[in-house]
Amino acid sequence: LSRFGRNYLETGYYLETIFPLLNVRFIAVTDNFDSSREEDRNNLAIPIKNMVNAMYAKEFSRKQEVFQEMCRRTGRYVRKGIPYGYVYSEKNNRLEIDKKVEPYVRLVFAWTLAGVQRSEIARRMEVLGAPTAKTRDSGKDSRWTPYTVKGILSNPVYAGFHVMGKSRVSTYRGIKPVRIGREDWIYFPDFHEAYITMEDYKVIEGIISKNKSDRSQKMERHAESRERMQDCFPGMVFCADCGRKMDYYRSSHHGDNSDRSFQCYRCRYDRENKQSSNTFVQQNFLKIVVMDQLRTLIRAACDKKRVLESLQQKYGKPVSINPIERNIKRLSEKEKMVGEKQLKSYMDYAEGLLDEETYRIISQKHSREKEEIVMRRKEFEQRLEQVQKSVQRFRELAERLERYLDTSEFQEDLVKELVEKIIVSKDNRIELVLKCQDIFSDPLVDEYMGKGVDNL
Repeated sequence: LSRFGRNYLETGYYLETIFPLLNVRFIAVTDNFDSSREEDRNNLAIPIKNMVNAMYAKEFSRKQEVFQEMCRRTGRYVRKGIPYGYVYSEKNNRLEIDKKVEPYVRLVFAWTLAGVQRSEIARRMEVLGAPTAKTRDSGKDSRWTPYTVKGILSNPVYAGFHVMGKSRVSTYRGIKPVRIGREDWIYFPDFHEAYITMEDYKVIEGIISKNKSDRSQKMERHAESRERMQDCFPGMVFCADCGRKMDYYRSSHHGDNSDRSFQCYRCRYDRENKQSSNTFVQQNFLKIVVMDQLRTLIRAACDKKRVLESLQQKYGKPVSINPIERNIKRLSEKEKMVGEKQLKSYMDYAEGLLDEETYRIISQKHSREKEEIVMRRKEFEQRLEQVQKSVQRFRELAERLERYLDTSEFQEDLVKELVEKIIVSKDNRIELVLKCQDIFSDPLVDEYMGKGVDNL
């Protein structure tokens, strides 16, 4: 209740109006509160307690903000998120170099200063079997990536800085956490033992800045190509071997970015998914196969729709009737006949042609027979209602898709409407998993068309 109890009026509004409308019952064991009891809903204790809790939370948030501001001004170290390569010293209240992983951290900086790319550094660390920060914290196996290396290189803590003010937040004022730019961080130099000198740190910052600038220029240079080469199957393409989503790439033949560029999907091999076979497929090939399968599906759906229309016209005539409706009619006639038998047996009993025991046995027999008939008739009526709904759903879908029957171009909106997954095998076998597979292959629609009626 404290989530809703910012003040008395709001708490009363939820207890008296919202909760009853939602048909929700709230129970607080510690406060002996039950929203189903009127005396509890009208009790002032809960709203007042919520007001006190809200005031306490705001006061605690304000004190935390004051404490964080004091730490930023004085440089007091707050033990939170110890960087890779360091351990926290309780005695000195500061970071100290972790001797277990020190060689790996120094290698990262040495290789970077020697001009080695981040991806190559990550590969070398994998070969050396270097533990990662995630392995240290959770004990679970994790891998080195270029982003892991970048996180080390861009962190000023390795140059001996203690950094404060990376973000701002004020819960009691309703201000959500906001990330602060690096130029506005508060730096405390020579705060702990460093891995690299200030000169090396500036060199590495220059390398990172240059890489960022080069990437921005490259992205700007190829912005038109990216706009032209869109992913037509976002999040739909999966590898048949490992079951993971395949990554989308833009590529070109022999480095040409004009006429010979193409899009593709590839399942990358990694340590956690060793069964992956590096499956590869081009997007243009996928477009052709997917649209061909969808056109075949639409053609079959349209043919089925025409059969349904002819059947509905046939069943609309007085001389013909739907098989399920025929069964309902037969059962209704049987029910009527059993009722007539019950009436006749009662008349015989009243006239003295049947004794009481015989009449009781015959009456019980007719009652059981009638109950069975009524139960079967209701089953058929429910089935008829389900069939009619399924037929209507199928007809609406077929009518919506009919306009794509003669199209020869790729239709992205059609793919997004119908396709849930595209599963690609290593030998380029393509399998579609449809969002509306239950509508296309609904057994109730086949039942309406006269298949499987005898199994009811």
